[in-house]
Amino acid sequence: MTIFTPDVVGYAELTINRPGTGGTYALGIYQQPVGTTFQIVANIQPADHEDLMKLPELERSKEVIVLFTPTELKPGNQSAKQKPDTFDYLGNTYEVFKVAVYRMGVLDHTEAICVRTSQ
Repeated sequence: MTIFTPDVVGYAELTINRPGTGGTYALGIYQQPVGTTFQIVANIQPADHEDLMKLPELERSKEVIVLFTPTELKPGNQSAKQKPDTFDYLGNTYEVFKVAVYRMGVLDHTEAICVRTSQ
Protein backbone atom coordinates (compact mmCIF):
# COMPACT_ATOMS: atom_id res chain seq x y z
CA MET A 1 0.00 0.00 0.00
CA THR A 2 1.34 3.43 -0.95
CA ILE A 3 0.32 6.33 1.22
CA PHE A 4 0.21 9.92 0.01
CA THR A 5 3.20 11.76 1.47
CA PRO A 6 2.92 15.54 1.19
CA ASP A 7 6.62 16.03 1.99
CA VAL A 8 7.48 14.86 -1.53
CA VAL A 9 5.47 17.67 -3.17
CA GLY A 10 5.60 20.32 -0.43
CA TYR A 11 3.20 20.84 2.42
CA ALA A 12 1.84 23.17 5.04
CA GLU A 13 1.00 22.31 8.62
CA LEU A 14 -2.56 23.28 9.49
CA THR A 15 -4.58 23.24 12.69
CA ILE A 16 -8.02 21.82 11.95
CA ASN A 17 -10.96 22.87 14.13
CA ARG A 18 -13.63 20.16 14.23
CA PRO A 19 -16.90 21.28 15.84
CA GLY A 20 -18.52 18.92 18.30
CA THR A 21 -21.76 17.13 17.53
CA GLY A 22 -24.95 16.71 19.47
CA GLY A 23 -25.23 19.36 22.14
CA THR A 24 -27.17 18.57 25.28
CA TYR A 25 -29.63 20.23 27.59
CA ALA A 26 -28.81 20.64 31.26
CA LEU A 27 -31.57 22.04 33.46
CA GLY A 28 -33.30 23.35 30.33
CA ILE A 29 -30.23 25.24 29.09
CA TYR A 30 -28.62 24.17 25.84
CA GLN A 31 -24.95 23.26 26.19
CA GLN A 32 -22.85 23.65 23.04
CA PRO A 33 -20.97 20.50 22.02
CA VAL A 34 -17.23 20.58 22.67
CA GLY A 35 -15.10 20.61 19.53
CA THR A 36 -11.58 19.35 18.97
CA THR A 37 -8.47 20.62 17.22
CA PHE A 38 -5.73 18.59 15.59
CA GLN A 39 -2.72 19.10 13.33
CA ILE A 40 -2.45 17.86 9.76
CA VAL A 41 -0.01 18.23 6.89
CA ALA A 42 -1.46 19.05 3.49
CA ASN A 43 -0.44 20.07 0.02
CA ILE A 44 -2.43 23.21 -0.84
CA GLN A 45 -3.33 24.08 -4.43
CA PRO A 46 -5.54 26.74 -6.02
CA ALA A 47 -8.85 25.40 -7.28
CA ASP A 48 -9.15 24.82 -11.00
CA HIS A 49 -12.28 25.06 -13.18
CA GLU A 50 -13.28 21.43 -12.48
CA ASP A 51 -13.08 22.01 -8.74
CA LEU A 52 -15.23 25.13 -8.98
CA MET A 53 -17.89 23.27 -10.99
CA LYS A 54 -18.27 20.82 -8.05
CA LEU A 55 -19.51 23.70 -5.87
CA PRO A 56 -22.91 25.40 -5.79
CA GLU A 57 -22.99 28.53 -7.94
CA LEU A 58 -23.04 30.85 -4.91
CA GLU A 59 -19.73 29.46 -3.62
CA ARG A 60 -17.87 29.75 -6.94
CA SER A 61 -17.24 33.49 -6.58
CA LYS A 62 -15.36 32.99 -3.30
CA GLU A 63 -11.69 32.12 -2.93
CA VAL A 64 -11.38 28.34 -3.19
CA ILE A 65 -8.38 26.11 -2.46
CA VAL A 66 -7.88 22.35 -2.58
CA LEU A 67 -6.11 20.35 0.13
CA PHE A 68 -4.48 16.98 -0.48
CA THR A 69 -3.82 15.22 2.81
CA PRO A 70 -3.60 11.72 4.27
CA THR A 71 -6.04 12.81 7.01
CA GLU A 72 -9.80 12.53 6.50
CA LEU A 73 -11.58 15.87 6.81
CA LYS A 74 -15.31 16.46 7.29
CA PRO A 75 -17.55 18.83 5.35
CA GLY A 76 -20.70 20.24 6.88
CA ASN A 77 -23.98 18.35 6.75
CA GLN A 78 -27.11 20.45 7.25
CA SER A 79 -29.49 17.52 7.68
CA ALA A 80 -27.28 16.07 10.46
CA LYS A 81 -26.67 19.59 11.87
CA GLN A 82 -22.91 19.00 11.56
CA LYS A 83 -20.73 22.05 10.99
CA PRO A 84 -17.69 21.67 8.71
CA ASP A 85 -14.05 21.44 9.71
CA THR A 86 -12.35 24.85 9.54
CA PHE A 87 -8.76 26.10 9.51
CA ASP A 88 -6.72 29.27 9.11
CA TYR A 89 -4.28 29.67 6.24
CA LEU A 90 -2.36 32.84 5.34
CA GLY A 91 -4.54 34.98 7.58
CA ASN A 92 -7.85 33.71 6.17
CA THR A 93 -10.35 31.21 7.56
CA TYR A 94 -11.49 28.36 5.31
CA GLU A 95 -14.15 25.71 5.73
CA VAL A 96 -14.12 22.25 4.22
CA PHE A 97 -16.92 22.22 1.67
CA LYS A 98 -16.56 19.00 -0.33
CA VAL A 99 -14.44 15.91 0.29
CA ALA A 100 -13.34 12.96 -1.83
CA VAL A 101 -11.55 10.10 -0.07
CA TYR A 102 -9.28 7.85 -2.13
CA ARG A 103 -8.39 4.54 -0.45
CA MET A 104 -7.33 2.21 -3.25
CA GLY A 105 -3.87 1.33 -1.98
CA VAL A 106 -2.09 3.70 -4.36
CA LEU A 107 -1.52 7.20 -3.01
CA ASP A 108 -4.28 6.96 -0.40
CA HIS A 109 -5.41 10.49 0.40
CA THR A 110 -8.26 12.91 0.95
CA GLU A 111 -8.97 15.73 -1.48
CA ALA A 112 -10.88 18.56 0.20
CA ILE A 113 -12.32 21.57 -1.60
CA CYS A 114 -12.25 24.47 0.87
CA VAL A 115 -13.96 27.86 0.65
CA ARG A 116 -12.71 31.02 2.33
CA THR A 117 -15.21 32.30 4.87
CA SER A 118 -13.43 35.36 6.31
CA GLN A 119 -10.29 37.47 6.16
